[in-house]
Amino acid sequence: MTIEITLDEYIKAYEAEPEKYAVISVAMAADHLGITSAAIGQRIKSGQLQGLTIEGNAKNWRVVMLHSLVESIRSKRERNQSIIAKTKKVLTTIAANKSKPTIAYSVLMERVGLNYRNPHDRKLIGELLGQITRESFEQDKLMLSVLAVEKNTGLPTESFFLLAEELGTFDFEEDDYEEFFESQCRKVCRRYGKKRGKQK
Repeated sequence: MTIEITLDEYIKAYEAEPEKYAVISVAMAADHLGITSAAIGQRIKSGQLQGLTIEGNAKNWRVVMLHSLVESIRSKRERNQSIIAKTKKVLTTIAANKSKPTIAYSVLMERVGLNYRNPHDRKLIGELLGQITRESFEQDKLMLSVLAVEKNTGLPTESFFLLAEELGTFDFEEDDYEEFFESQCRKVCRRYGKKRGKQK
């Protein structure tokens, strides 16, 4: 949604309610979110962001209401945290209940409310699995996301192995993909299998 206002009207409104009328340029909003200015325009049209057109004497300025951007970022963060929590629960549950636990990305995405056919959702699950992996590696020296695999290969995507290399636990030149995969699966099963046993 876009509001049209003259520059004089905007200045008066800002003087009265500076927090409500603080703005950021479309280009700055796009840069912060990592999307294009056109995508910002689409979000304004869809109501995800609130736009403002300030009409000056010589030209008009298209800007984004800062409070709507902050709210959008907060909402996205909360949604991502919810998806992370659901994803971790799915992974740890199958690790505790199966001798060789794996789950296809498409099935995992469906269980946490994402659509495998949507490129944005596929990118998102990859990013969130990366966060989960970093956390599990820092805490337990294992990669929880190893359980999420491609249906056709039965192995995680290459990005998983790239992250493993970044964490210093896998070497593309020396290590075997399947052996590393099996090793990480065993670590995850031992970790969450023991945890489940203690709770009985």
